[in-house]
Amino acid sequence: MLERLRTKGLNKNTIVLLTSDHGELLYTHRGDYMTFDHRSLYDQVMHVPGIIWGSRVPAGKVSDALAGHIDIAPTLLELAGLSPKPDAQGSSLVPIMNGKQKAVREYLFGEQDVVEPLRSVRDARYKLILNTRTGRKQLFDHLADPEEQTDIAVRHPEIVSRLASVLERWRKENEPEPGARDQRWRAFGAKDYTIDEMAIGATLQLTGEGWRMGELPVRSVRHLSCGRPNRPYSHEQPRRLNPVRSPDCLARAWCK
Repeated sequence: MLERLRTKGLNKNTIVLLTSDHGELLYTHRGDYMTFDHRSLYDQVMHVPGIIWGSRVPAGKVSDALAGHIDIAPTLLELAGLSPKPDAQGSSLVPIMNGKQKAVREYLFGEQDVVEPLRSVRDARYKLILNTRTGRKQLFDHLADPEEQTDIAVRHPEIVSRLASVLERWRKENEPEPGARDQRWRAFGAKDYTIDEMAIGATLQLTGEGWRMGELPVRSVRHLSCGRPNRPYSHEQPRRLNPVRSPDCLARAWCK
């Protein structure tokens, strides 16, 4: 594609940005729920590509500065020579590209509400993940543990407290009240829900110790798997799906 832009003479006035909406866990956290999918705030899901190409972009420059999707629009607008949006929460990354600044933000925030309601905040070194349903807090040191395999929250309560305060302020500024949020969600669905957690290979994602769906307002849950889930009604106790034990078993499940 880039070569085509050069051939057509469009490379001087074109900006290309490559990124992704999320990564995948792919069994990097085998003791957690959704071990195959992307329903988490671990870095394997949160850390996505950010590659920018264009005549005003320095070639070969790499930066490890904190940045997020909300920084894309301000960056593209500045590269295009357009005025920034006054209400944008993101920041342009052009100063980092040009070497004028080393960072444009101190913290990155994340959230997800599928299966488990999670919020996260990270600075240049530490990342805190909060489960808003259970209150559980996980802390990871990206300098010593970039794969986020060792929870050090118990060892560093002062860091947990600091990041938790930052996250709480951000939530008060950005999250609607629970009632208003629930109304927005209900506007997208009917009264009776069918949850189909099928994705590529997703029959394997439900074997983690953290998979709990007993509190969800579901009437039926469908899983193509040789595992054997308990009856999936919302009034029952939380339940776990037995692991798929062989590729042949998985293949038969997909054919049903």
